[in-house]
Amino acid sequence: MKRWQYKTKDYLFAHEKFHDPFLLKDMDRAVTRIDAAIRGGEKIVIFGGYDVGGIASISILYRAFRKLGVDVGYYIPDRIDGGCKINKESIDYMKTLAADLIITVHTGVRSTQEIKYARSLGMDIIIADCHELSEDISDALVINPKRHDCLYPCKFLSGSGVAFKLIQALWMYYGLKDFEDFLDIAAIGTIADDRDVKGENRTIVDYGIEKINKSENHGIKALKLVSGMHNKATRNQIAFKMIPRIDAAGRFIDARIAVELFITYDYDKALQIAKYLDQENKKREYFKKRMLKEDFISV
Repeated sequence: MKRWQYKTKDYLFAHEKFHDPFLLKDMDRAVTRIDAAIRGGEKIVIFGGYDVGGIASISILYRAFRKLGVDVGYYIPDRIDGGCKINKESIDYMKTLAADLIITVHTGVRSTQEIKYARSLGMDIIIADCHELSEDISDALVINPKRHDCLYPCKFLSGSGVAFKLIQALWMYYGLKDFEDFLDIAAIGTIADDRDVKGENRTIVDYGIEKINKSENHGIKALKLVSGMHNKATRNQIAFKMIPRIDAAGRFIDARIAVELFITYDYDKALQIAKYLDQENKKREYFKKRMLKEDFISV
């Protein structure tokens, strides 16, 4: 990959708090394939799970691709029927979306057969995941710091952190300087993953919280408002106020609602979604307390 090489030294000097994303195995191949998709006008579909990490990862990539003018969509399977793992039915559905390139986030490293099936339908797949590998993925394009042949310094990078590194790499490739704009969502996903907040995870969280406190993302602003976060956000506030409301969408309603919260450029829509998630989270808390009370009485 020649386009980014002459820019890397100056770029990293300005952003040395983050590791070079091209240290991740297959990152160069992934960026080359995405660039080909963009130049060829191909349709990219992002696949992820219903949990907060999946929601955050999808939102990061979707906002970034839309900023690049990409023909992009996303798909989250039903929590009960599909779960977080990509399967044949998911691939068939993404084929109906006219996908040329599928990017899985926060999932995918245990989907060797599904990757082959997608290829048989004429679709390429990039796996961007953080989970332990249990299958031979030598024939796949996989960005995962836990790969045995990957020398990336932060082996415990979160799923949304991996998505963020993919965007950092793309921004380096195109000579763009504002990749840190995606740190707010990346921080939320990293905190939700309950990863060791050290190394680059801590960098993402610390700088991400700074972004959250001055974020222009309408969804984050609306979520802070309904969560009663009127002062500067802290890690605990994000964990116990913001994340449960996002989680309510994925586990009890529809994860797409939370993605729409993060990707909308309409504040009124964002506020409407945030209020809805707040109401659903309060219902969840009510029923949880009621069940605990009934269990206590029955004992």
